[in-house]
Amino acid sequence: AVANHALRYWRWTILLRNVADNDFRRSTAVLLFSAGSMLIFTPARLGEAAKSVYARDFFGIPIAASLPVLVLERVVDVFIMAMLAGAGMIALGDTTNLVLASAMLGVALVGLLLWRPLLGWASRLKVVERREDSRWGQVFKLADTSQRSLLTPGPLGGAMALGACAWMTEVLIYFLALHAIGMPMGLDLFVVALAVFPLASLGGSLSLLPGGLGATEGGLVAFGVLLGGLSTETALLAGVLARAAILGVVILAGMAS
Repeated sequence: AVANHALRYWRWTILLRNVADNDFRRSTAVLLFSAGSMLIFTPARLGEAAKSVYARDFFGIPIAASLPVLVLERVVDVFIMAMLAGAGMIALGDTTNLVLASAMLGVALVGLLLWRPLLGWASRLKVVERREDSRWGQVFKLADTSQRSLLTPGPLGGAMALGACAWMTEVLIYFLALHAIGMPMGLDLFVVALAVFPLASLGGSLSLLPGGLGATEGGLVAFGVLLGGLSTETALLAGVLARAAILGVVILAGMAS
């Protein structure tokens, strides 16, 4: 769970450096990221926007320049969750799972093809084009410049790679949680974790509940039973244990920061 938090911090700082005009201290960035991450316990995780406020106050980076970093992270996470869940369900091999996996991978593929033009909406707003000298026009122009710099191969590829590593770490946490309560360790168990955890996490993210609380845990139980053949007790205990580890690190690091 600590490694997962570190990977997500690494991704945030790489993307933030890409939109910043000045350098900033890594030690301070760790504190800002951890303090802002604790605010995932807000509806739709909107509280994470505090990271952009902190970046402005401590590093002098305009909020409009750093907010696209959070948008990029969320979009990348959704696609990675869909792709991992699809891959896991394909590995399970059940016909019903294959249909659902195909749908998940299709959504991920369509999203990857469409998200760049969707994120470029600001540059196509005529009101912005007509009023670039206005306050809001300057804000939109700065945000558009920032997102364009993020949607280049370097930052985008780095975000995808580190995001995939972070989510695979969470799958590993769930896999170890299943083993910790008595499930035999093996490839079959890892495939179950690969199919169940990203799918439940995707449901939790789309629910817009604070931190996905309730929706993610419920998904871990439901999908653990339906897709992985786990008992209700095993799915519940492993899900709570994995989520406690992941969110516990976020809370402790955030409080300390």
